[in-house]
Amino acid sequence: MKKIIIVAMLLLGGLTSIGQAETPSRMRLLFHGSKQLDSTYQITTHFIPSGDLIGELKPLCYAGVAIWPWKKIFYVEPAIGWNFATREPILALMYSATLAMPGGTFWSWWDIEYQTETADGYFFAQMEFQPIDWLNIGVEMEHWGNWDRGPWSVGFGPNVLLRYGVVGLDIAGHVRSYQDATNGELVLRFHLFY
Repeated sequence: MKKIIIVAMLLLGGLTSIGQAETPSRMRLLFHGSKQLDSTYQITTHFIPSGDLIGELKPLCYAGVAIWPWKKIFYVEPAIGWNFATREPILALMYSATLAMPGGTFWSWWDIEYQTETADGYFFAQMEFQPIDWLNIGVEMEHWGNWDRGPWSVGFGPNVLLRYGVVGLDIAGHVRSYQDATNGELVLRFHLFY
């Protein structure tokens, strides 16, 4: 276990040192709510004050229905949202799968989005191994751009996710490419679950 944590932290440190001057760190705060209706359906809400709290305030909010067809192993969540900065609706589809394994749990979470007026898009995915309740180690990708015109900013790298009750912290190091430039970035995400 100690070796896995040390390797993850070294990878995060190495990736974030690449081109640090050109790409600043990003920080995000996310609020997640849910209400289980029955064994199959769950109402969800998400509120994000900004895609990056360093220097901007551009709120996003979402409401969706998570559908669990196979006993908490897999779910799909169609959602609709609102981008307060561009004043337009967002169509989103989220997906998650979980698999119990010896020594922990493997899980993944995917989010793909389309903004209806500008055709701006967003894609995010995490693939994680959870050896203990409060620790997740894995990789993620985060991309944004325009579905019609492009180009897309593409980011990929390792992460460490810490969870304790209703509070969470994600630490990720991305290699980010946009057009001809490639840089490293450190991403921090703070989560509150209610």
